[in-house]
Amino acid sequence: MKIAIPLFEKRISPYFDYAPALLIVHIENGGVVNRQEYALTGYDLWKRIQCIKNSDVCLLICGGITNYAHTQIESAGIKIIPWVSGEADDALAQFMKGRLEAGTMLCKGRRRRWCFCAGHHKRKA
Repeated sequence: MKIAIPLFEKRISPYFDYAPALLIVHIENGGVVNRQEYALTGYDLWKRIQCIKNSDVCLLICGGITNYAHTQIESAGIKIIPWVSGEADDALAQFMKGRLEAGTMLCKGRRRRWCFCAGHHKRKA
């Protein structure tokens, strides 16, 4: 299985469309077999999408991603876990433990999820 993670230095890039690099990790039998980093500088969105599609990845772990990119990548049969923030290696470790889900914030010493609470605020009369 191959996993792609857009990078900003060692962290997951906050936005797929502008990530300066892409980490591709090959996993077999529960362990990392190979990891390779590719520069994406100068790639437009279409070229980034093609890079993901042509890399034989099964999963994209990313921060924010446009609807267009999300649709194009998923239509190629690639699963996406979006809105993940933190160190790329921490996200990979959580995924391998079966604990990574959309919206996970990987903070040192703890793991949280974003909470979108629209409409849940009580008004005082």
